[in-house]
Amino acid sequence: MTIKVGERILHLTNKLDFGSAFPQMSLYEKMPAGFAPPYSMMGNPADFRSGEINTDNYGFRFSDFQGETVSLENIERFDRVNILIGGSTVFGVGSSSDATTISSLLGDLTKEPWLNLGVRAAVSFQEYLHLVQHFKKAKSVGKVVVFSGINDI
Repeated sequence: MTIKVGERILHLTNKLDFGSAFPQMSLYEKMPAGFAPPYSMMGNPADFRSGEINTDNYGFRFSDFQGETVSLENIERFDRVNILIGGSTVFGVGSSSDATTISSLLGDLTKEPWLNLGVRAAVSFQEYLHLVQHFKKAKSVGKVVVFSGINDI
């Protein structure tokens, strides 16, 4: 079977082959397994570093805000942050860099820092647990956006 994606033609076999059209997806496939933090039991790999994907010591992906990294590790630098929680989409699976995740793009749009609390493959209750465990680390929280639900199905 073949599928046209933009100008590219994908030839699918038994295994889906999106790597030829979306080469950055191979980066996500190579990431190590996450870990099981208390209560939520679902987390991304902690302290992961690459040219495109970077996580803090809690396993949350970095956001870019005006050239500065936003993460739980440096949240005290900001007088106020906004928080985005959710699953793989919020984490930024498919993004070609930390600067092209939804949280980073929201920072560009609103001119305010956004903390990315996306967890790959998590369900909404696990995402909520991460929020309640970590939001108190911020001096002040502005908006909290929940972009979730697909993994619950």
